[in-house]
Amino acid sequence: MGSTMDFEERIRKVGDKIAGCYFLSLAGYDGITIAQHVVEARFDSAVFDAQMAVMMSSARAVSQDLNLKKMVELIWLNEEVYVINYFIRDDYFLYAAVNPRTANPGLARIEIKRLAAEIEKVLYEP
Repeated sequence: MGSTMDFEERIRKVGDKIAGCYFLSLAGYDGITIAQHVVEARFDSAVFDAQMAVMMSSARAVSQDLNLKKMVELIWLNEEVYVINYFIRDDYFLYAAVNPRTANPGLARIEIKRLAAEIEKVLYEP
């Protein structure tokens, strides 16, 4: 898995596996999409990536201000979407936006956590 195309293929496979998934996205803290797979175009995923970057940056800043250890996961739930975010070091995050009524959040978390670890290895290990 060494290129953007490989990321897109792996993200597609995981996104298709997650019941109720709207989309799965790998983005940078600048809000720019690295790779993503849209299963159901319910939301503008590019705008979502930019807004999630703001939320993830804020969460990381709060964690640092409180002298907490490394951020691992951030879950955001509202009536229209359940968002499961994983931090990938200080540069990237991976998240899934899923239907809160039809998704299995536990299984989604397992799949996303596993994929985030794979991506981290590719991005940071020689």
